[in-house]
Amino acid sequence: MKRSKINILIAFLFAQTTFIRSEINYNKDFNEKYLNEAYPEKISKEILRHKDSSQQNDINKSDVTNSNDRISNFQESLPVKNGFENKLNTNEYYNPIETKSNPGISLFKRSGWNRRRKCRCKRRKRRGIHRKRRDYAFLKKKANKYKRTDVNKYKKLVRKLKNIKKTRSKYARINKKIKMRNHINRRKVILETKIKNKYRKKLGASKKKLKKIKENIRSIKKKIAKAKKQNNKAIAKELENKLNKLTKMKISEINKETKIHTVIDNVNVYVTETITTETVITEYIYITKTMTKLKAKKEKLLAKAKRATGSKKAKIVKKLDLINKKLKKINKKSAKIKAAVRKEKSLVLKNTKRVENKIRSIQEKQKKILMALAKNPTKADKKKLQKRLNKLNKEFEKKVMELDNIKARLMIVPSKSKTKKELKELEKKKRLIMNMYKKKGTNRILKKLLKGKLKVIKKIEHNKRVILRKIKEQRKNKLRLKKLKKRQKEIFKYQVKRKELKDKLKKKGRLNRTERKKLARNLQNINRKIRKQKASLKKIKKRIAKKASRKASKAKLRRTKAKLRKIKAKIRKIKKQRKRIVRTLKSKKKMNPAKRKQLKKKLAKINRKIRKQKSALRKIKKRIAKKPSRKASKAKLRKIKAKIRKIKKQRKRIVRTLKSKKKMNPAKRKQLKRKLAKINRKIKKQKSALRKIKKRIAKKPSRKASKAKLRKIKAKIRKIKKQRKRI
Repeated sequence: MKRSKINILIAFLFAQTTFIRSEINYNKDFNEKYLNEAYPEKISKEILRHKDSSQQNDINKSDVTNSNDRISNFQESLPVKNGFENKLNTNEYYNPIETKSNPGISLFKRSGWNRRRKCRCKRRKRRGIHRKRRDYAFLKKKANKYKRTDVNKYKKLVRKLKNIKKTRSKYARINKKIKMRNHINRRKVILETKIKNKYRKKLGASKKKLKKIKENIRSIKKKIAKAKKQNNKAIAKELENKLNKLTKMKISEINKETKIHTVIDNVNVYVTETITTETVITEYIYITKTMTKLKAKKEKLLAKAKRATGSKKAKIVKKLDLINKKLKKINKKSAKIKAAVRKEKSLVLKNTKRVENKIRSIQEKQKKILMALAKNPTKADKKKLQKRLNKLNKEFEKKVMELDNIKARLMIVPSKSKTKKELKELEKKKRLIMNMYKKKGTNRILKKLLKGKLKVIKKIEHNKRVILRKIKEQRKNKLRLKKLKKRQKEIFKYQVKRKELKDKLKKKGRLNRTERKKLARNLQNINRKIRKQKASLKKIKKRIAKKASRKASKAKLRRTKAKLRKIKAKIRKIKKQRKRIVRTLKSKKKMNPAKRKQLKKKLAKINRKIRKQKSALRKIKKRIAKKPSRKASKAKLRKIKAKIRKIKKQRKRIVRTLKSKKKMNPAKRKQLKRKLAKINRKIKKQKSALRKIKKRIAKKPSRKASKAKLRKIKAKIRKIKKQRKRI
């Protein structure tokens, strides 16, 4: 009974599932029909993209690459931006992971209907690769399991592994190209903004200048009108000359502005050219790196092959063949890039020669016209010559701009200075030596040799650094000297002007009051300018002298320190002499009074000498004096504390004697009291010195130290309280 019931249930379920399956198939067909009716154009476009990607590439080639045939083909194979997909706000680039299975899926990615359950890897952008990486490791383990037991299963798994490898490399290639494309676009924007900002600054400056010139022209025109009214022909003529100069300046400034505008407009072209060369270089660098890696691998394998035998050797040979194939491919690619670079360079050099020759010919023509103008031609001839000269000037400017653009494209292989090359070679040597060190570290003799070589390298590097520093200093001094010369020229110019004005004032004895005032004001202005220029000249001279003075001061310090040592030695010597004299004076109490007098004189002389030497010492110490370090001041503190302790001991002794011997000779008591007072003074002095040093050291105390201080204070309070109680 139970079994029959179960059979009926199974049959019912089977029927239900077949019905559902047929329903789903019907729905699929219906969906496709409905889609084709609703969006016939969109779907046809989407499918077209997958059917023939080469056509699409041709259409959108302008988006992807620059119209430059000299660039390597790697940019052309970048994935194409699809305009339709951009409208829908999906990914920026066409992603093969998401639309491989059915082409229409990206249309309805964010709409609610037709959302069938996709596999886990396709839910996010780059999940597929990660999943395949995990699968690869898992399948490899499985394959190793079935290697000896089940050959068919093993073959199946190996096939799967190969497919995964292929897809992985494909996606990696695509992603690399996308990255490269994004990098190029980013670089373009950065370069453009940099250049534009630079020229915009220049534009702003020229506009300001133009504004000033226009204001000056207006004011001069007013002055001319005034002078003509007053019938002052000389002043009017002078002002007209000034006006002519200003108009010329205005024209040149306007020309400058137009030039800057043209540069800003043509930035895009220049940037694209520079970036194409950059991309070629980056690819070339990448290829060379891979080549070096592969060569290293090859060398390792060859070394292994020499040692290996049998099946192991066969495996290594297979690997070597693969590496050789890869190397061949890379060599082909690098040869292409090298050829492109060579072509680019040769083209640039040809163009530079052509343009330079044209510039030379234009300059010769200009010279001829200027010579003709100098011979005072007729008015008509002069007009013609001027016209031709203006035309030549314009042509000359154009050619100069062209030459600049051509030279900018010579960025492909930047030239390096000799010193840098030397350093590179040294680094190579160092690397080699270090490798030897690692390999044969046990060999003592080799180690010694290597150490010697490393020393040589260090010496060379140091010399290089010194040379570079000298070059830098020379460059700075050159600039400063240039500035100096400029300032001197300006001072001379103003001095000449001043002389002219003074002569004018002398010649015109009876001048109009306003004119005299004007001339005096001009003279004052010129004097001010001269003063200003002289001050700046002084500053520059100071800056030049500073470097030398710093060196000199260091030498001076060295000398003063030596002097200090000598003086200290002298003091020591004199003190020894004094000691000898004092000893003789003390010992021989009954001495010839004349001799005693003589010795005392000698002692006074020696004391004077000591005082003199000590003052010299103090001066030198002051000259050297720096802010003492914390360590030094702490040491000083310790010394002072020791001194205080010593003096206190002396005091104790004196106090004890004073207390004990109450019936003492009054003269002796007086003497002892005097001694005590002297000692007290000494203690005071030392304590003040101690306070100063403590101040110098004083930092924010640590928590530990402050806690200890607190404990001490509390103990003191307790002690005082006890004393009070006793009282």
